[in-house]
Amino acid sequence: MSHLKQSQPKKEGDSKFLWMIQSCQPIKKILRIKVLDREFAARVTEKGLASKQEVAIAQRVQEEEFEKENRLKILLIRFQILKKELNAQLSTSKK
Repeated sequence: MSHLKQSQPKKEGDSKFLWMIQSCQPIKKILRIKVLDREFAARVTEKGLASKQEVAIAQRVQEEEFEKENRLKILLIRFQILKKELNAQLSTSKK
């Protein structure tokens, strides 16, 4: 993921997104799993062990379960971002 750290954000939203990815272990884990999952799915279908449809269904179920498990962590990250933004706004308004 070093290429994410090197890319320059084009907008403020991009900067927040990159910060979330770089500082959030659950998001890093999701991205790593997605890459590994795609590679694994390609191998499984190439070898004829499962159809593309079966792989797609399995991936969807896996993503849903992973999302349920990590929903609270992601909400906490969003809360931290909002808290930082609010603190920044409060500190500039006091000056």
